[in-house]
Amino acid sequence: MKNKPMKSWRDVSINEFYEIKDISEDETLTEYDKTVSLTAYVNQMDEQDVWNLPITKFKQLQKEREWMQEFKFDTKKSFKKITINNNKYVVDVNLQHFNVAQYIDFQTYWPMRDNMRDIIGNILAIFIIPKGHSYNEGYDIAEVIDDIKSSIDIMTANEILFFFLSSYQTLMKVSVSYLKWMTKRKFKKDKLKTKQLEEQIQNLEKLISDGLLW
Repeated sequence: MKNKPMKSWRDVSINEFYEIKDISEDETLTEYDKTVSLTAYVNQMDEQDVWNLPITKFKQLQKEREWMQEFKFDTKKSFKKITINNNKYVVDVNLQHFNVAQYIDFQTYWPMRDNMRDIIGNILAIFIIPKGHSYNEGYDIAEVIDDIKSSIDIMTANEILFFFLSSYQTLMKVSVSYLKWMTKRKFKKDKLKTKQLEEQIQNLEKLISDGLLW
């Protein structure tokens, strides 16, 4: 945890976000306990110290954490680079730029996105590469994953994932248009090939309509 209070979601790392989520969803805690735990967590305080606060100070701290009630990130933000712990990284979400290792890791982790907590660092590390390196070459990817989860704020993490989602959808829409063109122009007399292409088109369109991520 940091040494200063959190004033917005921009101050909350990926790891801290899920710790906050754990407190909020802990069914063993009463609502009062949750309120105290969350207040202590975002203000870097001991819980007992929060319990001992004058009520006026406690209400002030409650007012100061109203930012937690809204979670809205920038869906139009794009990325080319990012700095993490004073280290420079390139951000490239274009699947057409992936090498084989990246693509295999992407195919491994992306279907697991329903359990995003466990794999968000792995997914982001596919797009976020130390400057001057190729994916997983010449650096410790496990350390990069740890740095991503402990240092990138949850808003930026979502913005990068959404940036990827938008790029991925655009790529697939182009693929759908190309497949439709091929079906109409190239395989008018080949019923089997036409059927196969139509199935591919349907699968791609379903992925697009499902939103891939959300």
